[in-house]
Amino acid sequence: MRPECPHPAGLLDHNNSPARAAEALHLHRNAVGVRVRRVIELTGADLADPEVRLALQLACRAVAAGADGRPAPGSPAQGRTAGRSPAP
Repeated sequence: MRPECPHPAGLLDHNNSPARAAEALHLHRNAVGVRVRRVIELTGADLADPEVRLALQLACRAVAAGADGRPAPGSPAQGRTAGRSPAP
C-alpha cells in the first residue's frame, strides 16, 4: 500500500476550504482541520505562503502518483492524461 497525504492535498485542492475538503474526503470538517494542523506541526509548513502551499500540493500529488508516475486510484489527478502516452 502506498503512503498518501489526502488531508492536506484535499484542503489545497479545494482552495483551503475545510468544508469542501471534508465533503470530498467524506470526513467531518473538524477532522480535516485536526489532521492538517498535525501536518503543519510535523513539517512547519506555513499554509499562508502560496509557494509553500504549491510545494505541499505537488509533493502530495507526487506521493499519490507513486513510482510509476500514474495517478493512484481515487486521486484527484486520476483520469487526467494530458501530455501522457497511453499505458502499454
